[in-house]
Amino acid sequence: MLTPLNKVSLAVTNPLHYVYYNQLFPTRAIAAKNGPASDSADILGFDDVTYFDVESAPQALIDNDDIESDYIAWKAVDTTKRVLGNAYDTAQRLESKVNIRHVVDASLFPKFVLIEANEVSKIDYGQLVNSLGSSSFVLQIDHSTGGKGTFFIKDENDLKIVLPSLQESNQTVVASEYIKGTSRALQCIRYNGQTYFAPWWHKDLTSVEGVYNSAVDTATKYCGAILENIPSKWISKIENIIDEVNESLAAEDYYGVFGLDIVTDETNNVVYLIELNPRFTAVSHLYATAMRAVGYKNDFLTAHVEGLTQETVDTTVFNENRMLPATYYYLKLQNLETTPMQLSDKCQLGVYDKNGTYLRLGWGIDALNSPNEIVVIPETAIGIEKKPGQRTYSIIGFNDPLDSNSLNDELKLLVRHLDSIFLI
Repeated sequence: MLTPLNKVSLAVTNPLHYVYYNQLFPTRAIAAKNGPASDSADILGFDDVTYFDVESAPQALIDNDDIESDYIAWKAVDTTKRVLGNAYDTAQRLESKVNIRHVVDASLFPKFVLIEANEVSKIDYGQLVNSLGSSSFVLQIDHSTGGKGTFFIKDENDLKIVLPSLQESNQTVVASEYIKGTSRALQCIRYNGQTYFAPWWHKDLTSVEGVYNSAVDTATKYCGAILENIPSKWISKIENIIDEVNESLAAEDYYGVFGLDIVTDETNNVVYLIELNPRFTAVSHLYATAMRAVGYKNDFLTAHVEGLTQETVDTTVFNENRMLPATYYYLKLQNLETTPMQLSDKCQLGVYDKNGTYLRLGWGIDALNSPNEIVVIPETAIGIEKKPGQRTYSIIGFNDPLDSNSLNDELKLLVRHLDSIFLI
């Protein structure tokens, strides 16, 4: 039986999902206290939000809520309360880098071998080179996020450096052939037996100079993403992967939004699957607002909730191939200083010009009217100290912000300028 929408509560820790859903559905939200949601609720007119002292755990938000309700969370959680969507054990199996290689046709992945946790200390560089047929390879621990559990190995010394971290994780490790190409990701939704994807992909930005505080061990390596149209030569190859993944997800009875990580081998014209993320991802909001900006009458985040609370969902619109008018970037900025900082009251959620002048309320790609505008999203509440390496605010704008793996000069100047306005 479907749950009426007014009986649903959203367990939200990503502020962008929080903002987006509260504009669309008359639902009650439970959110993390001391986050940007608490700063923007009054501005946006939300009067039914409950906050908990939880930074990033949807399970804790749900477990500590005292209202009888059904819940929608950004990822499946292990709780005795009723969560709409996928079962926790199903999501765990699909997010496992080991199990997904058993669930989905193994030939879709680069050549790989699995190393049990109790065998990690015995990893031998020469043996892996022989097994994978490559002197460079990638090691991934079974469960990790934000790139923290992925290591690129090009020689024996690299392996020696990362072995302690691999052992400390006490998880099975996937060793994969290194594919010389570009890693990207897709946003998809599965509904009524069919999987749909937007005709765009994004490149995750990790350890970007000018955003990432490499001097702090606890700093998050994930720095944002670049969203762009998929070149036509890759579309059919991606569709083949999607079809294979859809069959596997059917066996797992998976429903809703998910992300796929892929790598394109330009030399051999092949697309490989890397992993599946059975949940909303850090860029789900980016895709949703982009879909609205280019004229889709529905988006994946909206359809996800509709599928849980309504009899039918219009997915025919997802068969349209609407192109983006430009490339977009999404940067999650960190405190790059050696001392704690906090946001000033000048940092509000909304659209700014590149001089840092507030223009209007807005929280996504659909709010941008020109390349001279940016969206600014506070990543913390005003007055909360952020230690070196912790996130401060995010920006969304036009074009590719990188030269190699560092911000280009234009973006460096913009970030410094915004820091001088927003950080104290």
